Amino acid sequence: MSEMNAKNYKGYFEIEIDGHLGDRRLRRFEEFQINHLANGRTLISGTFTDQAQLFGMLIQFRDLGLAVLSIHYKQHHHVEYEGDSQ
Repeated sequence: MSEMNAKNYKGYFEIEIDGHLGDRRLRRFEEFQINHLANGRTLISGTFTDQAQLFGMLIQFRDLGLAVLSIHYKQHHHVEYEGDSQ
């Protein structure tokens, strides 16, 4: 397992929040990929440049009253597109 320190915190993260975001809220997170899941949750994913950016997003979630359900760091990220072979 690799170690991350606060000074070098760049990486790809997936953040799952409770509920679906409306259009007005979605605009705050345009630089990230946003997927509304069938279970009523939203998955926001993308590359964060540093720890400050990640914590800044968490503060926005708090200010919007959104519950963060999970945060996952993806060391090796692969984007799957429709038609990708398994």
